[in-house]
Amino acid sequence: FSPETVEILRGGTITWQFPATHNVTFTGSKPEAGNIPDTSSGSVSRAFANSGDYDYVCSIHKDMKGRVRVR
Repeated sequence: FSPETVEILRGGTITWQFPATHNVTFTGSKPEAGNIPDTSSGSVSRAFANSGDYDYVCSIHKDMKGRVRVR
């Protein structure tokens, strides 16, 4: 994922764009809408209502990881 860490304000939204099949699997805290299942193309968004760090991986490609840091 690029960038690997993104910082947003509480209540903000992150949009992931997928050119090939990927997913977003949160490894700890999750946004209200939860994980993003396998998505072959297009974009998917999640809103983050609470402050904290939200770490995630693509369970298909274990070397793909990221973090949303919500202030």
